Amino acid sequence: MNCVCGLVVKNKDVKKVKTVLEEKKLSNKYLKIRPYKEGLDQSIIPSSLRCGTFLNASLATGTVHLDVSNVLNVLGIDAQSPVTNLIEDVVAVEVPEDFKPMSAFETGILQALEAAQCQPLPCPVTELIDILPKSYSIYSPMLLLPFHTFRNPHWQAIVSMLDADAERKKAFFSALATQMAVSHIAINAIIPAWSTLAEHEDSLENILRSPTNLQPIYGDFGNSLPAYPQHIPFSTDYAEAFWVITKQNKIHQCWAPRYTMFSAGNVTEKARLLTLPSVTAAIELGNQTGRGCTAVDLFAGIGYFAFSYVKAGCAKVLCWDLNPWSIEGLKRGAGMNQYGAQVLDFERDLESVDTQRQSVYERVMPAVQDPSVKLIAFRERNQNAWSRIKRFRHALPPIRHVNCGTLPTIGAAWKIATEALDSKLGGHIHLHETCPENETTQRANHYVELILQYAKTLRRGNNTKVELEHIETVKSIGPRLLHVVFDIRIDFHT
Repeated sequence: MNCVCGLVVKNKDVKKVKTVLEEKKLSNKYLKIRPYKEGLDQSIIPSSLRCGTFLNASLATGTVHLDVSNVLNVLGIDAQSPVTNLIEDVVAVEVPEDFKPMSAFETGILQALEAAQCQPLPCPVTELIDILPKSYSIYSPMLLLPFHTFRNPHWQAIVSMLDADAERKKAFFSALATQMAVSHIAINAIIPAWSTLAEHEDSLENILRSPTNLQPIYGDFGNSLPAYPQHIPFSTDYAEAFWVITKQNKIHQCWAPRYTMFSAGNVTEKARLLTLPSVTAAIELGNQTGRGCTAVDLFAGIGYFAFSYVKAGCAKVLCWDLNPWSIEGLKRGAGMNQYGAQVLDFERDLESVDTQRQSVYERVMPAVQDPSVKLIAFRERNQNAWSRIKRFRHALPPIRHVNCGTLPTIGAAWKIATEALDSKLGGHIHLHETCPENETTQRANHYVELILQYAKTLRRGNNTKVELEHIETVKSIGPRLLHVVFDIRIDFHT
């Protein structure tokens, strides 16, 4: 039986009892207060407490009376409460079959409207709730709302009301933050394809996919600095920035939402890498030979996929990313996961006399040789990856997997990936692409042919074999448009 506990009180006491329920966050915003019985000066206040084990009869027999003391105990209303004596009975209130309990966000919005005293409302409160988006994300300690959350005309009227009164606006978002157990709130936005330079009106392609249109609406998000390359952040910038964390597949990830994007939809691909047969086979062979194995991530970001390789058991993971904020997030996330990490930032380190005196080889080798260092991150363009790798690959465990995880296309990264794979054992390249759903096989076979022809030019064997092992659909990103991964195997037969 779908029903909630309703408190029977005299009409003059409704407000007092309702207030207590609201304070305890047990009021029912969807079911209205109603008269108890015709001719009596009493009303029923529905609570959000399900009847459950309190029921000992069927609603079909009429009004079901519940044990008052038991219900009040569960509601947290003790005998000393001033409203205890005002509650004359507790009955079961039937809930409509199409009733859907409010989400924490919807409850928070109702509390926010009350806290900010948003009156008069442009429409019934239930309509305001119904037009809210049903999805949102919490990346501790931030609530991230979809870009269209308050775009409806009714909500625009409330936003205008809040914008006109700073104290009311603060009360609204403070109440929402309290309900959602966060300290910051922001509205997401589409990541722009181009970013405007601060010095003039020209634009640059936003190759780093920086979330420059993110809209902070509550909490201190730190200074709004120009995105890279307009500004190369210092350690003080990192220290003063606002950072968030999340946990997927038991792996922590950390980023500064002003400067780095995060795609929650990649969680399935991260999980797939943890148990991918080709990954586990490479790790097992490395363990048997005592050499281990290495993975390379040419678009590492904050460690989206790199951390999965470490957790799976790779001895080393080499990472490249141009965005300094992403590399700092990778460094922080590695620390949270207790993965040893070494970051080499050649652009920033040029300012250091000490590092100018060291060759790249001298700087990298200690991390390569230290088994506790699992991640070596290069903050530079991945076009330099092969020139770096070939200098110290003799000291690395064999490179068996290369991840090329950027959208909409990986460009020429497949060439670097082919070069990086171990010349004797070969391995796998994982190419991420945005692809029409009816062209995935054609696109994958195109890459297979490109890689085969290029691999032959490397002269690593007379019978080099390249084959498409699998096409993984990560998610849909538009009408008939998919984010896919092509798993391509390369064997250099001598």
